[in-house]
Amino acid sequence: GSRYCPETCNVMSQCIRAREHFISILLEPSSSEAVVTTVETAAGVLLGEEKKERKCDPPKDGEPPKDDMVLVVMCNRRQAGRVAQTVRDVRTNGKYTGNVVVMHANDDLPEADAAIVFAGLDVQFKSFPQNIDKYKVPDDLPGHGPRGRGFNQNTAWIYFFKFHVFDPYFAEHWCRVLFLDGGIRANGDITHYLKAVYPTEKLYAHSDSYPLNKWKLEWQFADESQVPSHPKTKSALMKKYDLEIDYPQSTMLYFNTQTVITGDPDVKDKLYELQWNYPVGNTLDQSYIALYYTNIKPIWEELPEDEANGKRFYDYCHQRAGKRPVLLSKKQC
Repeated sequence: GSRYCPETCNVMSQCIRAREHFISILLEPSSSEAVVTTVETAAGVLLGEEKKERKCDPPKDGEPPKDDMVLVVMCNRRQAGRVAQTVRDVRTNGKYTGNVVVMHANDDLPEADAAIVFAGLDVQFKSFPQNIDKYKVPDDLPGHGPRGRGFNQNTAWIYFFKFHVFDPYFAEHWCRVLFLDGGIRANGDITHYLKAVYPTEKLYAHSDSYPLNKWKLEWQFADESQVPSHPKTKSALMKKYDLEIDYPQSTMLYFNTQTVITGDPDVKDKLYELQWNYPVGNTLDQSYIALYYTNIKPIWEELPEDEANGKRFYDYCHQRAGKRPVLLSKKQC
């Protein structure tokens, strides 16, 4: 559908006619061997012939390269200042000097506006769609309907926006992703932990039931009596999946992109589909990320401790009685 391709091509990798047409146009000004090589290489990349697989293994010696990892945060217009404070904390107290990507939606927070809020923090911006048509928030969902915290179909998008952290964009550029919710504070240098703990086959996150271990995954979904609009949904969930197990928070995620994204390229769509089929998750994004990585692709594992550093990496609470301090935390409990 462009000057390079006279017809619309549904599957570019199979459109040989488009490739030949593309080459013929670029060869018109010159027939030199250099141009031929350049065009054939470009066409090969276009068709996936020259694509190289990224190696994402822990370094055997020395530190990982700077482009190995990215810190990802997300925000809407209302939360931009809070999220910028998290990045500022990680840069200063956390001593993190690596890549940072801020996920946002241009129709809510244009990049030009976001750049003002995040000025001086050395971040990149990546806009994704709000995808309001891909999820369902029942009006009677406890805590999130009109009678609860005020979230509805049009305003809950920022929660499900977290699914974009599993977008192939991140696997194309980095090997590791550390996702942090807005509001998380850095209480110390996190770089030692990031060097010592390198995720490979697991998705690391903190147990939501820590430290009492009294909650199970079942708690993440509203009882049928609480959501009259979906009377059989939780029963269907419990028949299909094991909900009597421990589960992760989604406030902090640490994973290898080749395992979590490249090895599961449709994960975003699967998460949206889960939510659409079972729209009774009462913690929104966390309900479905927890369900997916404990039942469907069970690779969640509790955050390893870096014993040499003497501190735990993350907990929701800044400090718990009788527990060691943490490097990253969200609230004073």
